Amino acid sequence: MEEQNQKKKKGCLKAAGFTALGLFLLIMIFVAIPDKEKQEQSAPTAAVQTGDNKSVWYNYIRVDEMSGDTIYYKKVKSENTIEFSFPYSGGSTFDLTVRGRQGEEPDIILSTDNGQFMPSFGSDEYVRIKFDDNEAFKVYYNCASDGSLTTIFLNSVPRLLKEMKKAKKVKIEPNFFEDGRKIIEFEIDGFDWEH
Repeated sequence: MEEQNQKKKKGCLKAAGFTALGLFLLIMIFVAIPDKEKQEQSAPTAAVQTGDNKSVWYNYIRVDEMSGDTIYYKKVKSENTIEFSFPYSGGSTFDLTVRGRQGEEPDIILSTDNGQFMPSFGSDEYVRIKFDDNEAFKVYYNCASDGSLTTIFLNSVPRLLKEMKKAKKVKIEPNFFEDGRKIIEFEIDGFDWEH
C-alpha cells in the first residue's frame, strides 16, 4: 500500500513538473512573439535588389509614436570593410541611410558598427565623395545630436540625392579618429526617393 502511495506521489510530482514546464514554454512563446504593430513599424517592408545584383537597398518605415508621422528609410551596406587600430580592430562595416518624412528634405546618414568619425560641430569637418568616375567633391557634415561619433549627417542633401539617383557607385572618404581618411564603397544602383 505504501509502495502504491509512493508511486502515486512520484506520478503527481512528474505531472506537476510537466505542467510547470508546459506553462513556462507557453510564456516563453508569448514573450518571444513580437507585438505585430511593433514588428510592422521596425521590420523592413521590402528588400529591393537592383542593377547588377550587387546593390541591395533595404526599404522600411517607422511610425513616430508622438506625432503619428510615418518615417521612411532606405539603407545600403558598404561593399568593403575597414580595419582600424585598437580598440576598433576586427573590421568595420558601414551603412548609408536616407531617412525622412513625406514632403520634407530627408537626412543622409553615414554610420559604422565599429569606429569613430572625427567630431564635427557646426559643420567644420568634411568627407570627400566620388560618384562613379566623376570628380570627387567635399561635403561637410554634423555629428549626431546625442554626441555619438559612430554616426554623421551629411550636408548638401539636394545635390547628393540628385547624384545618387544617377550613379551606380559612390566612394565616401571620411576622417576617422586616430586613423585618418579611409574610403568606404557603396553600390547604389537603383536608388530613388519618392517621399
